[in-house]
Amino acid sequence: QSEVCSTAAVSEQGSMSSGTVSPVCEKAQEHMSLEALHDWRPKENAFGDSFRNYADSKRQDIVEQTYRTMHTLQTVEFGRQVRERWLKFDKGEFTVMEMIALLDELVDDSDPDNELPNS
Repeated sequence: QSEVCSTAAVSEQGSMSSGTVSPVCEKAQEHMSLEALHDWRPKENAFGDSFRNYADSKRQDIVEQTYRTMHTLQTVEFGRQVRERWLKFDKGEFTVMEMIALLDELVDDSDPDNELPNS
């Protein structure tokens, strides 16, 4: 089910009608306790794999290389160099929207479940 259950639903005319719940949501709420709804998770990620599949996901090569690099470079000296490079305010000035646009180019290579940008 791709429908999101909430106490506000969109009517056929496209306006919000507060306090109504779709029939699908009513049925789901009848059969699930609050605890079950709280603990519910989708069975598959965007690639059709189980979540947190670090064994053979479609992004396995990227994820393995990312973790290998992180663990190889994680030294005190590397940490000092990174802090020296990035903890200065000399990278430019950006508006919030410019930063969001930059995040459109950033994909978390350590995440086997998602290849979408972080914006």
